[in-house]
Amino acid sequence: MSILMDIAVNTFMDPAMEAKLSREGHDAAGAASAFLEIRDVSKSFGRFTAVRDASLTVNKGEFLTILGPSGCGKTTLLRVIAGLETQDSGQVILGGRDISDVPTSRRNFGIVFQSYALFPNLTVEQNVAYGMKPGKGNLSRFRVRQKVEELLDCVHLNGQGKKYPAQLSGGQQQRVALARALAIEPELLLLDEPLSALDARVRVRLRQMIRQIQQRLNVTTIMVTHDQEEALTMGDRVLVMDHGVLKQCATPEEIYCQPSDSFVAGFVGRMNFLGTWDATSSNELHQGDAVLNINDGKDHSGRRVDVAIRPEDVHVCGDDSADANTFEAIPNFIEFCGSFYRISAKAQVAPDRYLEIDIDLPAKQVGHLGISNEAPLKLQLPADRLLLFNESTDTHA
Repeated sequence: MSILMDIAVNTFMDPAMEAKLSREGHDAAGAASAFLEIRDVSKSFGRFTAVRDASLTVNKGEFLTILGPSGCGKTTLLRVIAGLETQDSGQVILGGRDISDVPTSRRNFGIVFQSYALFPNLTVEQNVAYGMKPGKGNLSRFRVRQKVEELLDCVHLNGQGKKYPAQLSGGQQQRVALARALAIEPELLLLDEPLSALDARVRVRLRQMIRQIQQRLNVTTIMVTHDQEEALTMGDRVLVMDHGVLKQCATPEEIYCQPSDSFVAGFVGRMNFLGTWDATSSNELHQGDAVLNINDGKDHSGRRVDVAIRPEDVHVCGDDSADANTFEAIPNFIEFCGSFYRISAKAQVAPDRYLEIDIDLPAKQVGHLGISNEAPLKLQLPADRLLLFNESTDTHA
């Protein structure tokens, strides 16, 4: 059975478990398996710098997602890697070879765009086979037809080969584009926001399918996205960019739980920013009369730090609780979000000082506690869940 047929019939492992196992494998491999290297790459358009001194390594078989706001340079970086844009400075190294000046047509990369970019006058089969001309790479006509059938089976488009792109849905067209990119057996697969034009349900199904195919083919993949959920669920690592700068590249768990600075903390997921505090000792912060205990294993004495906490890390406790970092609060807005409620509250941290805090609580817990607008409650900010960032450098303290 061919590897592509193996992909089609072995799709039963839980995607979250597959992603976890894949990340653990890449962590064990380490830098020794570095396959793609971006060395000090910069790219400007006139006076606008889209990418600034970017350096990055991608391991063989790794799935890297690039995340950031519009205009942050993520697509420009992808286009430089693809050879669609020429960097002003720096190098692109693939498998130890400098490909900085190699044209796109000679890089053997598969590229999938947001706009599908299918040939409207060619059938699905012809689109997929476009890069596999008979005789190219010793491929016979029979083998080309066989690979097309395997690829269409792989992306769940059996029986659709004779149709034209206009006869397919957006999700089906994007699967054709993916099959075409994989047909050439690329050294590197580049995905430029491939799911952004699709509705939510289709996006979820396709992202799982793409991830499963990528893992079984072990093709090194880089995907640009503005969708945090896509970035966190699909990537072995996530690269966060802002204003052309690579802010942090780490596992999804590290990006979410240990953001390198306040930008990453605020951009990925929701975050409560509690302002700037003075560290008066290794485990205590002050803001006027307000006091916060901290427990991150570091000595911040004499420094000013910005403090943040995730909404799901805020605890609602009993009225008689006397634990550290426990404050009276008044909910002023409650949102039902399906499996949880988001509660916006004003917490009194000192006689004359208040903080606006969002709390995410499971729906059952909200019902059990009887939480309602304007009904007082007690909040605790666990000392070991507080995130501290250096005030001056905006980096993790």
